[in-house]
Amino acid sequence: MFLRGGMPRFKRLFKGRSITIPVDVDEVVAGFLSLRGTIPDDVVLTCFESVGSIKTEDDMAQLCDLISAQVGRSVSRKDVARKMMTFIELKKIDKELVDTRLLMNIVKSSV
Repeated sequence: MFLRGGMPRFKRLFKGRSITIPVDVDEVVAGFLSLRGTIPDDVVLTCFESVGSIKTEDDMAQLCDLISAQVGRSVSRKDVARKMMTFIELKKIDKELVDTRLLMNIVKSSV
């Protein structure tokens, strides 16, 4: 069931009577993703296209800053490096554009 504007409604028992609580699904999903700490794939790919290539620590820092600005929270270099390694394995990005040794060092480091 939907209220006007495409917002689903959920019923909750409150003091012996049922009330309707409108929920914005996009906000719930965004909040859940931010709690889980996942970075959307499309954001990483878009930001990577802006940076162009990852050959130095400065390139990686620039990529992390762009992603942080897009998702509205700070992201760790380790998470971004893991995503980049996954994209290389899936052939979504060309490994010639990325220093894989740099990514491996970031993933293996505990900082």
